[in-house]
Amino acid sequence: MANLKYCIGGDDVENARFSKYVTSGKYGQVDNKTVLDLSDDAAHVILGGDWRMPTETEFRELIDNCVWTWIYEKGRHGYEVKSKSKGTSIFLPAAGWHDDNANVTQNECYYWSNSLDKSVSSEAVSLYGCAPSMGGNDDYHGLTATRRCVGFSVRPVTE
Repeated sequence: MANLKYCIGGDDVENARFSKYVTSGKYGQVDNKTVLDLSDDAAHVILGGDWRMPTETEFRELIDNCVWTWIYEKGRHGYEVKSKSKGTSIFLPAAGWHDDNANVTQNECYYWSNSLDKSVSSEAVSLYGCAPSMGGNDDYHGLTATRRCVGFSVRPVTE
């Protein structure tokens, strides 16, 4: 947790304390911020302009309104996420994730949203998609809350 910009103490989810994005006194000084300010949004900081990280609602739309298919494209496995109504699609490569400088499985897609968990201030909402099981299940995807110190990918969006 020490690698987080606003972490002011603690080394795990249970005892982490923060100076920003806090909804419970257990985690630091309460400011009730649950959406990243643009100055803390990785996509906006790196790309500028109108680029930003997706919201939890936008990720929910991908889950509810799209067909997810595990494919191999441009030398990478990942999910083709195709709109049920428009037919448009995006590709979410399986980039894996990092924790304590260890690269963890490349057969998983994890992407940060700009939304913090409303009950556990040390976690944020992320979209995940994992390689299908041997049985061919292409529906292993959803939203989860994850420790903010974990290294997930960012899929920038713009209006």
